[in-house]
Amino acid sequence: MVNYKKTVQDLTKIYEDNIWNLSLASLGHYFARHHAVYGLLKYQRLVAWNIYVGYFSRLEKNLHIFIDNKEGETKYKGTKPKKKRKLMRYKFYTQNPATLFFDKFLNEWFYVVKFGLLDKLPKELITKAFSRLKKINFEKIYCTKEAVNQDSSYLFNAVFFLKHLNINKSVAGKCEKLLKQIYLGSQLDLSKISKEEYQSFVYSMTHIIIADSKYYQRFVSGHKWIIDYFVNNIEMIVNRTTLDILAEVGLCLRLCRQDKKYVRLIESIKKQLVAKIKWQKLATDTEYLHKREHTNSILIMLLADNKKFNAPYKLSKNDIF
Repeated sequence: MVNYKKTVQDLTKIYEDNIWNLSLASLGHYFARHHAVYGLLKYQRLVAWNIYVGYFSRLEKNLHIFIDNKEGETKYKGTKPKKKRKLMRYKFYTQNPATLFFDKFLNEWFYVVKFGLLDKLPKELITKAFSRLKKINFEKIYCTKEAVNQDSSYLFNAVFFLKHLNINKSVAGKCEKLLKQIYLGSQLDLSKISKEEYQSFVYSMTHIIIADSKYYQRFVSGHKWIIDYFVNNIEMIVNRTTLDILAEVGLCLRLCRQDKKYVRLIESIKKQLVAKIKWQKLATDTEYLHKREHTNSILIMLLADNKKFNAPYKLSKNDIF
């Protein structure tokens, strides 16, 4: 029998041992999710620095860009990607710069709120930005076949941010309906579409559930069509996606409280993922450890048996801010 508790402890120790070797983003991401299910307070300052650098300071800058109506001037930063999925998204963002801006802007805003930091920003800026956000036709931006296909999981993050932030509560449901219609409401043979497009489709479904959980703040109900798809098509998911996607599928079953109903399926997913861990490489190859961080952070949540989630760190009194 696999000792999942020890697996989590061993993974976490490797990340702790590499505090000075990994990026702040990787460490902040891993330990924020670790706290959500295991509740350790000792990583709070590390998470706080990541929120400051990756979200708070960027939101402050992007508030000015947005208020000045310059979101359409956003440019994709970095080199042109080589992988097909990222290249598809790169081309879409080049033609739709405002979508790229809102994907990031709403993400930053949500996490600043999540960690109790919105009052740390100038009230006038927040008020102006919120008022303008309420007037934007986000259905036109996000509820298109091209956006659902190309922006995929990022799109579903964004539309749920809109919902959780009380900016637009209807666009998430409309985009979900469109996703289902595109991929399951026609005679489309999903085994024949490209592997990249199929992976984007599954990622979109997992992010609907993850986003609905407010990113590991609560368990959720509903999403029957997604759960049914995962259960009935697990073989295709295993064969046509990645370990990262498989981990998210397993976690989504947990988030929807399907642990008892699909015990064997979830156990099978856990065993596959744990069996694929390259312990020696994680312990000796920093680049590989960074690359596997997202999968590992999802895995430690999947392996947990928590009945509720710990509230996010409240950082408003942290001296970093």
